[in-house]
Amino acid sequence: MGSRTVRTASPDAGFTLIEVMITVAIIAILASIAVPSYRDYVIRGAVSEGVSMLSGLRTRMEQFYLDNRVYGTGSTCGLTMPTLDTNRDQFSYACTVADGGSSYVITATGVAGKPSDGFVYTINQDGEQRTTAVAATWSATTTVPANRWITRKGG
Repeated sequence: MGSRTVRTASPDAGFTLIEVMITVAIIAILASIAVPSYRDYVIRGAVSEGVSMLSGLRTRMEQFYLDNRVYGTGSTCGLTMPTLDTNRDQFSYACTVADGGSSYVITATGVAGKPSDGFVYTINQDGEQRTTAVAATWSATTTVPANRWITRKGG
């Protein structure tokens, strides 16, 4: 039988500079794809809070109308809008009543410094959903139609 030589790694063995640079380049490419997608995902989550709250407020306004036959008095809604908690909430809400209490518009405005910053959504007594503004990062790729909420980039 022949003899076999077993090699052991020397204590100085490691990665070459080229191997490290290739690894860093691969990680950079993956990050350049993942980070913008993650940001859009976070924004979509924030936007869903606003449109969900608007839908709930519309339901409560209709319940108020059934009980009182008006949506409010003067320019004041029959409901109290949610109070903004700047640590938690993505949107602030406002409501205006017109036409002697027979119509209203509830507006959700994105809070500055939050992922929802730059977004403005409305809903009225007829259920018409409108996006009146989107964030600057979405505006170049998003067409804002007159009859629905924009909840994702490009659409």
